Amino acid sequence: MQEKAKTKLVLFDLDGTLIDTAPDFITSLNNVLTRHNKKNIAADEIRTHISEGSSKLIRYSFKISESNKEFNNIKMNSCSNIKQSYKKYASL
Repeated sequence: MQEKAKTKLVLFDLDGTLIDTAPDFITSLNNVLTRHNKKNIAADEIRTHISEGSSKLIRYSFKISESNKEFNNIKMNSCSNIKQSYKKYASL
């Protein structure tokens, strides 16, 4: 006789799969760019890079490498900003 398995945990990867969070990331990135007196980036230009992570977004948008002394500060600022703006623009 087959035992019934009890499901203990179900995980969903909602970021970009069921929920389009790209607008949140784009807004957050542009907020950080503005704070650093950099030109904002159009959504269609950056959208394809969003799934590659925050480091890629910073390298691309700020035109700096991870060895740049400001890189980690910008990354922390960006991550903090996304937490504040998250869920404002996301859609199913």
